[in-house]
Amino acid sequence: MIIKGVVTSGLGLGRKFMSMDVYRKLFRELLKKDPYPGTLNIKLINELDLNSLVNKCKPSLMNNIERNGRIYGGFIYWYGFIRFRNRSLRVIVLRPFRSKHDTKVLEVVSDIGLRKELMLHDNDIVTIKLMCGG
Repeated sequence: MIIKGVVTSGLGLGRKFMSMDVYRKLFRELLKKDPYPGTLNIKLINELDLNSLVNKCKPSLMNNIERNGRIYGGFIYWYGFIRFRNRSLRVIVLRPFRSKHDTKVLEVVSDIGLRKELMLHDNDIVTIKLMCGG
């Protein structure tokens, strides 16, 4: 499934969570590489929001994780490819269960800094090909 989104600044929490050992190890397994310590936020355009996206393209599920008596929030996610300016990079698109963002905002995780690598700025429109099926 192809989605489009507008690059938007986040709250800075992606960097915090991606630097935590439990999430870093988890995304290293999912990406097969060390994750970049941060996420790229995109806001879905058109009529698409999280609920309609989940109904059209089944995500995978990562349940909450318990470590040393502490619960780390889970998320739904899709593997995909982000495209901008004739470049395409493999990514994971996710939505944390505990997200504080509007339901149109998703986070994109990669092994590289996507803003710098793709020369992205707020309000740029990106295309993402999601792998549906969970």
